[in-house]
Order: sequence, then C-alpha cells, then structure tokens
Amino acid sequence: MSRAVIDQAGFRVVFIGFILSLVMGLGLRTQIAPARVKALLQDSVSLLDKDFIIDFTTAEVVLSNWGLPLPSLQISNIRVSPKKSICQDSQIFIEHLNLPLSFVALITSESLITEINANHVELRIADFEHCFDDPKKPAGKESSVAAGAASSEKANDNHFSKSDSASVINTTETTEKNIFQSRTAALLKRINIDQLKLIYKKYPTQSIDFRHLTFDLGYEKDRLNQIDINSQVYALKDVQSDIMYFKGDLGVQIVANKSDQIETVLKLNGRLLDGEIQLFALVNSVEKNIKLDMKAKKVAVKPLIQMKLIESNYINFPMTFDFRGYGFYQYDKNIFSEIKLNDIEISGERTRITIDELSAKSEKDNLVVQSFKANIQRLNLNKLVNLSQNKNIAQSIENFGEFSGFLSFKNLDHMAFDGSWAGLEFIFANRGYRELQKIDSFAVKAKLDRKEAEANLSRFVVNKVYLKGDSNFSYKLDTGFIQAKANLEGPILNERVWALLTQLPQSPNVGIHWNYKKNKDEKHQLSMSISEVQTFGLKLQNLDFNFNQTLQDGVSVNVGLIGKASKVSVIPGESKINLLTEIFNSQSDYRDREYVAENFHLALKGNDWRTMSFDLDSHLKPADSSAKNTGSLKAKGQWTEDDVLSGILSIQSAGKNNKYQLIKNQNNELGVIAL
Repeated sequence: MSRAVIDQAGFRVVFIGFILSLVMGLGLRTQIAPARVKALLQDSVSLLDKDFIIDFTTAEVVLSNWGLPLPSLQISNIRVSPKKSICQDSQIFIEHLNLPLSFVALITSESLITEINANHVELRIADFEHCFDDPKKPAGKESSVAAGAASSEKANDNHFSKSDSASVINTTETTEKNIFQSRTAALLKRINIDQLKLIYKKYPTQSIDFRHLTFDLGYEKDRLNQIDINSQVYALKDVQSDIMYFKGDLGVQIVANKSDQIETVLKLNGRLLDGEIQLFALVNSVEKNIKLDMKAKKVAVKPLIQMKLIESNYINFPMTFDFRGYGFYQYDKNIFSEIKLNDIEISGERTRITIDELSAKSEKDNLVVQSFKANIQRLNLNKLVNLSQNKNIAQSIENFGEFSGFLSFKNLDHMAFDGSWAGLEFIFANRGYRELQKIDSFAVKAKLDRKEAEANLSRFVVNKVYLKGDSNFSYKLDTGFIQAKANLEGPILNERVWALLTQLPQSPNVGIHWNYKKNKDEKHQLSMSISEVQTFGLKLQNLDFNFNQTLQDGVSVNVGLIGKASKVSVIPGESKINLLTEIFNSQSDYRDREYVAENFHLALKGNDWRTMSFDLDSHLKPADSSAKNTGSLKAKGQWTEDDVLSGILSIQSAGKNNKYQLIKNQNNELGVIAL
C-alpha cells in the first residue's frame, strides 16, 4: 500500500471511528452484561414497595430481534409475592417479560419504555382482605363491608346474605392519588399479555383465561386520562377435559375527565356452550355505583352446576335459561340497590318454567327477593338426585312423575303452590316379580305460612278412574309436630298388581283411612276395607284391617293388627296355600268340600313385627249347610325374633274336633301336624 493512500483523511476518519465504536461497544457490552443488569434491576425493585417480594431468574438487554436493531430488556420467571405470611398464597408469576427500549428517547427526552410485552402471566388470588391493612393505623370511621355484615342482625323474611367475594371492598376513605391524578414523564402507551390466567383459591381447578390481552393508554399532556382494555376470555373448564365452556370478547374503557370523575364502561359478549351472554356495565366513581345491563339466551345450566357455581339437584338435567335484566350496585356500601330480571324462562326436555319479573333489593345489608309468581310446566321430578339416591324411596318408587302449576312467592316464610302431580309410579314386588302401580294424576295445594307448612292432595285419578277422598299434611316448623291424614276409596290397585299379590287378576274396591302423628312419639293408624278379594281356593268378602303402631326414638314399642271378614270361603280343590291343602284334602276329615268361615276375626299384637302373638276366631260350616253355626275355627300362638313359630289350631265341625300344631316347613310355609 502506498504512502499516499495511508495519508488520506478519509481513512483516518474510518480508523478513528472503528476504534471509537470498539471502545463504545465494549463499554456498552460491559454495562449490559446479564449479571450487571440483573444486579441493577434487583436494586431497583427492592425500592418499589416494602409490602412485596419481587424475584426473577434472568434479566438481560438484547440489542436486536431477528437481525433488526430492536433493543429490549428481557426478564424471565418473575414472581411477585406479598411479604405477609397470611397473604403469600396470593402471587403473580410472569414467565417472560419483554420491554422494548428506545435509544432515540435518550436524545428526544421521550419515554425509554413505551410498551411492555408478557407471554404468560399467572395471577393467584387467595383471601387477601387484610393483606394491605396497616396495623399501626387506627380503624377508620367506616368499617369494611365484611365487618358490617358480621355485626348485622340475623336475616329475616326473604333476606339473603351477601357474597363473600364482595366483602373485600373497603369503604374507608383515602387521600392517596389515583393513577389518573398523578403527573408522569414516563408515557407508557401499551401493554400486551399473550395469556393471563386468573386462579382463585376457592376454585383452584377453575381459572379464567384472558388471551391476547391489551392495555392501550392515552394521555393528555403528562397525565393519564384513558385506558382501553381488550381481550378474549375463556372460563368454566370442563371437569373431565380441557374444554372451556365459556368463550367471549371483553372490552373495557376507563376515562378520567377534568373533574377527576372516572367512568368505566365494560362490555362482554360471549357464548356458554350454545347459549349467548351479554353484559354491559357502567361504573361511576363520583356516585360510586355500577349500572348493569344483562341478557342471556339459551344458556346451559349444567356447566354452572358442575363447577358448583349454582347449587341444584339437577346435575344431569339438560336445562337452559333465558332472561334480560338490569341492576344497580353501590360499591362504596357493597349493596345492590336494585336487581330486576324480566322474561325469565328455564327449559329442558319437556320442562318449562317462566317468570315474568323477578326483582331484589338491599335491605339491612341483605339482598331481599321481592314477591313473584312462577309458571311451572312438567317439572321432571326424576332428576331430583336427593330422591333417587335415597335407597328406601328408590326401591318403592319407579317414577316420580312431573309437577305442573303455579308457585307464588312472597318471602322465605310465605309461599304457596297450586298445581298437579302426574305420572307417579310405585313398585310392588312378590316372589321375585314386580309390577307397577301408576297414579295418573292428583291435585296439589301447598303453602308455607311462617311457622307452619300445609299440603292438600285431592282429585286422585288411578287406573283412569277418579277416587273419592283426599289427603292432608301439616308440619309445625317451630315444634317439629307432623300430622298427616288420608281418606281414599276406589279401585286403588290395578289388575296386574292384584295378580302379583294373589295370583288372580281382579280389581276390587278398596277404602283407606290413614292417620299419622309425630311429636315425641310416632303413631300410625291405618284402616283398610276391601269389598272382595280371592286367591286359589280362598275367597274373602267385606274384608277389614285395622293397624296401629307406636314408635319412640324410631324404635317400635307397640304394634297391633286386627283383620275381619264377614265371610271366608275355602275351596279345597282349588287351593294352592299349603296350610289349607294340609287340612282340607281328600285324606282328612274335611274332604273335598267347600267350607265357609263367618265372622272371621284375626288379631296380631306385639312390640314389633319380629315378635308377635296371634289369635284367630271364626264360625265354620260346610258351604252347602243351611245351619247358621255348625262349628268353629280357632288358632292361638306366637312367633319370636329368631323366626320360631309356636301355636295350636283347632277345628270343630259336624261333631268332629281336630287339633293341629302350627309349624313352618323347609320352604318357610305355614303347615300343621295333627295332634
């Protein structure tokens, strides 16, 4: 290279520039070394807030992105936790934070950081109501809503307590400036969060996911005056999969005007399965209230029940609900001044429930539901889990049927129902076989009047025939006294049930008179009359039963049964009853001949059904005899708890006197041994 080239001024400039660039580059590299950046950042965050612990894994300054000169500060695995031990279940975790840097701002005096990007943020919320209380500060004149609610008197009438989640709102006045009142030279313009997962401690498996969450900040001179928030919202996760039942679009606009009034507008439009949900909220900081406007269309209840957000027995009942409504919430007092829902409709399968208007107001720190009337059509009672899971009930009832009618609600102490119950089916079983008895329908009138509940059942239709009589029930809520009565007459059982019980199809007229009382003791009284009933080889006419039982603390202490019949006909050739065939047969003194027992009387008594004594007395004569009384039939004995039977049966007829010992054979059937 010639001397002339070296002496050229342009080369000297390039060379000096290279040296300066190298020095500056090495100096900059030293200043932005990850260890130094991390140390500087740790010193800075330690000064931010004495109430929090902020830690992170790595922090570095990156000068380019995909080959472009786009410098940024990148921080990984950030964790923000309250210092108080009772609050440490609440924390914020940020997987990766990216803060683009503007070196131009160093020259133009603009903000060095105008945008923040985070790719995954997790916010865990526990019970942090008292996390930020200063123990050195005396309590303010106004206490928190939670304290006020705790000191309030017990709710009366139709008062509902406020939600626990709302109790974190504190109404103590503060003199601290909010973010809209403070002046700032650092004009942050945008925050982007790829995914924000909100997890509440009470529902750890049910998070709310905000995806593509953005905060756009607007300024008037050096003061923040508007925040626009937009996000996609996913919530209500299926308990057996990763499917989110709810998906919606959220838009929030927060605006501060010159009078320091902050107005917030929230719009949420989404779908819950196939249903639509719309929510509009307007928050006014001066009036300290929230105006709500809501609308739901064909929203499924099942996801809300699975998450236990709605308490109901209809776990597997595919129901949807529709409504439109509005409300006013006074957040400084933590009360709903008014909530009103219109055109409510709950439907599913064949069920439909409609309420024209349902409203509630706050009274004495409680939400009070106002009177309303509900039209219920074909409410399927088979879906009531607490009934079907009760084994004693489920073994006796095949189908609980449907309710239809009107529910009139005044308050929790005064309500009434007027309607009908249709399709109730009972199970009858015998010898391993079962049959169903259906009650086609009956009318129901029920009411609750503060301390007493009453119900009247009438207009029974069974086997497509109206029964005579009705049934009444009353319950004293203050004393626990229960009384029930029933008086019914007609063909109560169908032919198939009678065939199951007697082996012969028939449908006699039955009368039932039942009286039940329960206070300290429990007493049953049942009288039953049957016009005529028969089975193979036996026919009973004008049969009457009288049953009485007393229980103390659920244990039977007295039971008695008396059975009477005006006439009992015994036809030996047709009988399939072991006891009759052993007495009335071709080898006995009572050969193939029809006998009639008149004024038949059977008495059973004991402490319970496991230990009973019996006494039978009746006139007996051949059916073809014209004599009024030609003999007698008597039996006396008992059976014990270990299923041992002892007794004597004696028959006097046509000058003959026979005695038998009553026994049970190997098939557990009644039999006799001649004495």
